[in-house]
Amino acid sequence: MATQGTFWRDPSLPFIETRAVSGSRACYDPHTHATFSIGTVLNGQAQYLNRGRRALAGAGSVVMINPGDVHACNPRDDSVWAYRMLFIDSAWLAGVQREIGVSLHQDLQMFSQTLSQESRVFQGLNNLLASLWQPAERLAKESAMVDFLIRLHQEFDTVKLDLKSNHRLSRAAEYIAAHCVDDIALQDICAASQLSRSYLIRAFKRQYGLTPHAFLLNQRVQRAQGLLKKGRAIADVAADCGFADQAHFQRVFKRHVAITPGLYLRT
Repeated sequence: MATQGTFWRDPSLPFIETRAVSGSRACYDPHTHATFSIGTVLNGQAQYLNRGRRALAGAGSVVMINPGDVHACNPRDDSVWAYRMLFIDSAWLAGVQREIGVSLHQDLQMFSQTLSQESRVFQGLNNLLASLWQPAERLAKESAMVDFLIRLHQEFDTVKLDLKSNHRLSRAAEYIAAHCVDDIALQDICAASQLSRSYLIRAFKRQYGLTPHAFLLNQRVQRAQGLLKKGRAIADVAADCGFADQAHFQRVFKRHVAITPGLYLRT
């Protein structure tokens, strides 16, 4: 059962993770997820940033965040708010899309919409999360997941995004992701991507929404979350993910996830 401010996971359903937060003033740095993320705002209001666009997400709103979308959702005017989130593994979701006829491709089809006030989706997601948090057999929970996704795809359009990305910038991002635990230099990224330092600094954020260093930290946090889910000790995770020390790890992790690594490990 989910409790206030906690994550919920089920070893029999490793492709999903949920979160319930109430009475929060927590703020986030702009960041990305490797998962598809969808959530409901229950109370309060938040300034919602996604794909460079800002909007107000109030009670009844549904936020939809594709993998890799740079986003942040922070309470308005330091007020408190409550929300619930569902994080879905991208490869698993792509498989569901193929099964229900949304896509014939291996790649995940991204949702065009980032914010909705559709009450059926809001209530459907809340009902799904409530059912996931109740004691039930795996078949019941997995069936509820797929049923919700079928209805979600009936409500919203998806597209196979063509980012028309600069291939050299793609190589820069791939190099950072592959070496995110290392103490890499700007020149290392430039050598791997055959880009000048001035072009990389100008163009990388325009393409990915984050500076190369912010992108690096985001990759480290995502890696750390995976290790913490496996029960790894915080000190070991900090070292394995390239953080200077445990205090540095805690500061960066909290700015991205809005809770400490210790709380994330225990939930």
